[in-house]
Amino acid sequence: RDDMEQANKFYNKAVMHAPDLSPARFGLAQTLIWDEKYDEAAAHLKLVLGTCSNATDALAALGLLEAKTGKDRREAFVYLKKAIDLDPFNADLVLIEALALQQHESDYPL
Repeated sequence: RDDMEQANKFYNKAVMHAPDLSPARFGLAQTLIWDEKYDEAAAHLKLVLGTCSNATDALAALGLLEAKTGKDRREAFVYLKKAIDLDPFNADLVLIEALALQQHESDYPL
């Protein structure tokens, strides 16, 4: 826990000094996800995509996050599909899409 909190402080400081530094903003989003601050994390991931629309890791993280929160599942899969289209041989992206598909038990009849 202490390491993640410390990482959050460093990433936050980096983002304050260099708002367009996508790796720092992506790292900050990851620490926010860990801390279950999903809305803040999504906002930072969208800012990353604003400066680097082909960032497959950010697309995948945002897609999974949107699927998990259930806010906009259609948009979640748009993000995931774009990530997979950009890097079709990345098996991790397909796995993330599968995880996103499993986020809501209501999707599976008993």
